[in-house]
Amino acid sequence: MKDIWWLSLQPDWYEGFENNEEVWVSAHRINEKTVHDRFRINQDCKNKEFLFNLKTKDQLEVKHKDSGCCTSFVKPFVQNKITPNSNPITMDISSTGALGAISSGKDIVVFETNSGIARRKLVGHLFDVETVKFFPSNLVVLSGAADMCLKIWSVEDGSCPVTLVGHKRRITSLEIIDRGKNVLSGSSDGSIKLWNCGKAACLATLSLGSGGVNDISIYTKSPSDSQMVALDAGDEVGTHNKLLASVTDSGRLLLHSLMDRVEVQRYVHPVELTRCCLGNQYYLLAGSAEGEIITFDIRDMSQPLSAIRRSSFPVTSLCYGASSQRVWCAQKDGECYTVSPEHGTCATSLSGADCESVYSVVARDNAVFTAARDRVIRGYAL
Repeated sequence: MKDIWWLSLQPDWYEGFENNEEVWVSAHRINEKTVHDRFRINQDCKNKEFLFNLKTKDQLEVKHKDSGCCTSFVKPFVQNKITPNSNPITMDISSTGALGAISSGKDIVVFETNSGIARRKLVGHLFDVETVKFFPSNLVVLSGAADMCLKIWSVEDGSCPVTLVGHKRRITSLEIIDRGKNVLSGSSDGSIKLWNCGKAACLATLSLGSGGVNDISIYTKSPSDSQMVALDAGDEVGTHNKLLASVTDSGRLLLHSLMDRVEVQRYVHPVELTRCCLGNQYYLLAGSAEGEIITFDIRDMSQPLSAIRRSSFPVTSLCYGASSQRVWCAQKDGECYTVSPEHGTCATSLSGADCESVYSVVARDNAVFTAARDRVIRGYAL
């Protein structure tokens, strides 16, 4: 594993730019002395330790001279407090970027991303909602909670026509397959279930053994990856060309053929793995409870391609943005940044959360949205 240099910048640096005030900047690396400095953005943007380049009024590039570490810091274009009385737990954004769904305790709030106006409150879970997902139609939301239930909600009227029951412990993660006839759920009971939404029925259960499931992610094979014929019929649609990645609190990273229900790859890590994300091409990334970001090639997971660490704070969210082809990582110290699977480096960082844990990061088209412990939903233009 490689401990890398990384930069932090005063979260409201853009206000310092507007008000001609000094802002602070720091360069960090585990087991190295942190380098601190202060500067004014609108003056000669260089000093003894750092170089600065104000690329736009919303983006500042900073380079630490000694390490060569360079990061572009992006200002949020929108900041809304959706749940003023409680911390958000999880969030998703519709495919159009117009609507968001955020859980706060046992309820879910559907809101407009630009204005922050709450459109609907979804009430029905008995305990905290751990994970939410929009269906591709953007009119339906799927949720999983600590009450061991999945619920399917109408965004239009707030009704819940379907409840899926079968897990024995809290539900931690969800995936929607293609248009949404089938969905997947991971649970701390150590299982992943495949469901038929229309019939409210469980079609299959993958029991992963010891350790609860922390996160799941699906990968769609291209025609060149497989010669399998689409055998979708009846209750199960869209599984013939899917791989399912999962990470557990016992440190296992598993890859299954979804149609065959067969494990095809495995990697065991010495510490808990908290999040996983399938990126472009054949890249699979996993985040750990000790801040590591580990990259694999799904064709051979016997050894990682790279393993980097900025800090020892747990990885709280991993997200792949298909349009930007970037992987976004959030950690419990409030840092949210891009990771390059090919090179194991970081290039862009999202400003705003001042040492507040970022629980969710979601990429949509040319924008990224985050939900943090300070109860603010932030949007960033890329």
